[in-house]
Amino acid sequence: MKHSEEQLFKAVDEILFYLWDPLDCKEIPAARDEYRSYVPKVLDYLTSDNNEEKIAKYLAGLEINSMGRSVASQNSIEIARILIEAKDWCFG
Repeated sequence: MKHSEEQLFKAVDEILFYLWDPLDCKEIPAARDEYRSYVPKVLDYLTSDNNEEKIAKYLAGLEINSMGRSVASQNSIEIARILIEAKDWCFG
């Protein structure tokens, strides 16, 4: 894995855990890897030049279909923008 790819992986992992955090588990140290399984797919979206709406839709779908929430959180589009900014920063 290239250094920039490794940086992006870490950034996505941090963003999902500390900012997206739909299960509100960022204060639980034992839950640090709670969203790590979603990182590869998010990376696929980011490196495939998908727009923020597609990324936000994927995140919202995870909340409803994988996490059993009845409604997705309202910050998916904001998180998608932050993820794209992280990609731009890593690959500058």
